Amino acid sequence: MMDEVERRIRAARPLSGNRYQPLSDRAKRELADLLLSNPDRRSAIRRPRRPANRRRGGQLLRIVGSAAAALVVLGTVMISVLHQTPAVAMTPPLLETTSVDETVPALLEDLEQKRRDVELPSGNTIRAQTWSLNTTVDAKGNITSSTVEPQWNETMFEKDGSVRSLVVAADPFPGEDTEGLTKTGTVLADESYARGEYASPFAEPVPTDPALIGSYLARAAGKDSLTAGETIIEISGLLSNVPLDKGQEIAILSYLRTVRGLTVAGAVTDRLGRVGVALKATDREPGELEDLLIISTETGAIIASETIYIGSDRTDIRSLSVIDYTVWER
Repeated sequence: MMDEVERRIRAARPLSGNRYQPLSDRAKRELADLLLSNPDRRSAIRRPRRPANRRRGGQLLRIVGSAAAALVVLGTVMISVLHQTPAVAMTPPLLETTSVDETVPALLEDLEQKRRDVELPSGNTIRAQTWSLNTTVDAKGNITSSTVEPQWNETMFEKDGSVRSLVVAADPFPGEDTEGLTKTGTVLADESYARGEYASPFAEPVPTDPALIGSYLARAAGKDSLTAGETIIEISGLLSNVPLDKGQEIAILSYLRTVRGLTVAGAVTDRLGRVGVALKATDREPGELEDLLIISTETGAIIASETIYIGSDRTDIRSLSVIDYTVWER
């Protein structure tokens, strides 16, 4: 049993160098599955249909038995806000979309060529802004919500193999309640890792052959294959952990032309004011979540990802609410 527990904990990536950042959707889902796999808990809490950090009676349900499990609990505590929020949580505004009359393959072919033609600044630093909604459940089964404050994340990969991870409080999204939020610019974490200490979930080099991208992403997720939505989530994780070069990004764009389940959501302006086009998938949790991957129409670079709640059974957020986004400064 412990072998399976350890495998799933590691798949949730609690040892990532970005452990001060909000957990990914997949990490939240794996954690919730682990918590609820204990038979003693099943009668008290219904199995979630969505990623969630779960609380019961004001205390976090705990997994015991391994150091890795303790890190999962610690990571969850660190990203949770302890006070309850209003019944309907405030979430970032939806991005406005404009219809695009192109198929996914044709659009991606154009974007891939754009990426070939445009030279982006090279470097070994990843800069991103993140925001994610955490969900908690009280002793009566009522949903309460808290938000993780917006963060700027900077991960610097040095030539000697060391890594520095810097996390700074970012500006709130327009209309967000700023009471209790850390002042913008406050350093939340500043950590350095010697060569070999930074535990990236993407240890293998990123292929430059489009035919190898699908299996590469699936291995990182610990699966045989991925849905379109899971593909978006893994690409998002990749961009947050690996500085991609032109050949690697072109391979990803080319691979996306073959992924079933992707549709064109439309032209958008992302949360940093950049013009792009959004690809959409609704097959990761059908009827519950919609995943977006945003690609710049000026450079062909992948610049953002978002997850939107589209279900109807939650009371803490409205249907069509942004529950997670990442924008990369590239």
